[in-house]
Amino acid sequence: NKEACKHAFNKRIDLYAVMKKILVRNKFKIDMNTLITDLNKYQDNYEHQFTYHEINAVGVVSYLVLIDELVELCEREQQRLNEIKAADLLIENINIDVKKYHEVDINDYITISDDIVNRPIYLERLNAGLKELGQISNDIFKQLGVILDKAHINLNNLFESVYQKIANENLLVANIFTSVNKINALKIETLYRKVSKTEYVLRMDSYYGQMTVETKELYRNAVSVKARKKGISEYEYAKEVIAQATKENEHIGKYLLKKEKVKLRAYIYVGVVAILTFTLSYLLSAYLIKPRIISFLLLLIPVSEIVIQLTTRFWNKIYHPVPIPKLDFSDGIPKSSAAMTVIVTIVKSAEKVEKMFDTLESYYLANKSD
Repeated sequence: NKEACKHAFNKRIDLYAVMKKILVRNKFKIDMNTLITDLNKYQDNYEHQFTYHEINAVGVVSYLVLIDELVELCEREQQRLNEIKAADLLIENINIDVKKYHEVDINDYITISDDIVNRPIYLERLNAGLKELGQISNDIFKQLGVILDKAHINLNNLFESVYQKIANENLLVANIFTSVNKINALKIETLYRKVSKTEYVLRMDSYYGQMTVETKELYRNAVSVKARKKGISEYEYAKEVIAQATKENEHIGKYLLKKEKVKLRAYIYVGVVAILTFTLSYLLSAYLIKPRIISFLLLLIPVSEIVIQLTTRFWNKIYHPVPIPKLDFSDGIPKSSAAMTVIVTIVKSAEKVEKMFDTLESYYLANKSD
């Protein structure tokens, strides 16, 4: 995911801004169908084909947008709580002084200024607390009324807008957590298939759509790397590969996957293991029993095991394992790929015939499909 984000942010689009725009438009409530629709609209409107790295980063970037929005909502809520706390503390101090002195000047505690209308939560809490003080709060209400009239603000309308804003933010919080669960269940293969225009081009190959997920990833990475080297988009490169494969009646794998020199590597590997094994065995045999030839022979097997382990580990650092391209037959073998297996047998008795048919029945039941 880090690699996907790195590649996505290095592109000419700001994927964070794109996902935020989509989420804001949907009030931070998103599902697979809405996401696919909006991503395709973006591609059409801005003539941009999402790369595989960008699509792969969609889930992670969506999480970041949702978390940032949740943090912002939490900060607003904390600000509201601070306003409420400040108002409650002020009312409490006034109450204490009223009980102590029986008469107080409310103006000594509260300064009504123009900016108080920008603190509606504080104002609402203060309003509720002052009402409980009775006649003593009349002066402050008069001053407050003047400020509100000057700003053309109705107190009831102000409070109603605050309650509506809180309700909307509570809805946003619920939508955010719902969206987090939806994104957690996001199937990247579905996004590739329904959003990526490059994927659409590659699926024009008769075998690509039938391949396993691992094989498709192998092909996608090859497209990304080769397109970057040529300085063109993945979409343009995929079209070139499909055009060439169609012209030569070949599978696209011929142009995407380089032919590995497996035999040469095997010869080198075996040679290295053999040379190191014989050399180390010979050197160590001088410190064991005599005659030396017996020590040499006894050391061959344990030394070879150690050499094979170390050589294999070192070899894998140089040549990373690559999955073998495969077709996906997990849901059954399609008719186009069906084959007949011929089992050669010698029938020399009636018992053998009966046993042969029992074996064939077992094979049939084990491989039965619709």
